[in-house]
This record gives sequence, C-alpha cells and structure tokens, in this order.
Amino acid sequence: MYGTFSSNLVRPHLNTTGFCVAPTFLRGSPRPQNRDQRYDFEHGKNAFWTKVSALGGSTRLVTFDGCYDVPQWRYPQNIMWRGDQSNCLMYCSHTERFLNADEKTKLKWSKGADRV
Repeated sequence: MYGTFSSNLVRPHLNTTGFCVAPTFLRGSPRPQNRDQRYDFEHGKNAFWTKVSALGGSTRLVTFDGCYDVPQWRYPQNIMWRGDQSNCLMYCSHTERFLNADEKTKLKWSKGADRV
C-alpha cells in the first residue's frame, strides 16, 4: 500500500484519500459503505493498512523526495499538514483547508497529525 498522505491523528495511518495497492488486498477487505466504515477502514483498530502489512505487503508513504516506512511516515518535511505541503504528490480538500488556514489552526493540525 502506497499512500500520498499520513497522519497520527486517532492512530498512525495512511490516509485513504489517495493510495495504491494490489487489488488482491482490496478483494479480501469489506468495502466501506458509509462515513463511519470509511473512517474504520482508514484509521480504525483494524485499519486497512494494518491488514496489508499483516499479509506481508509494504505500507509506505510516498512523497516527491522519498518512500517511507511506518515509523518515518511523519518525518519528511512539507507533507500533509506540515510546512507548505510541497512534498505531497497530490492535493485534496485536507491540504487545501490547511493551506488557507490561519497559523494557529495550522499549528494545531500539525501537532495532531504528528502526535504519537
């Protein structure tokens, strides 16, 4: 599973806004049907990325400057909710809201995404 965004908000996870994975991993996982199921799929206790990892798949954050394993997901500069986000391979409503937020909000979101 290669994700373009990562966060430790709730618990460590690759955001499911944009990711790539072999279809075989998706076939073995129930498809989220509503918002609550989507959140469980992304960062629940049995999040999709943990299933991929348990089945021997890689789970990496991919940015313009590298590919990062789980412990380093929040290490790169300028990723989602950090700096100018120029290291993100894509943008979405999350990155746009951060870009347009005031400095206090940016600091709060960064701390939330970086917490361990």
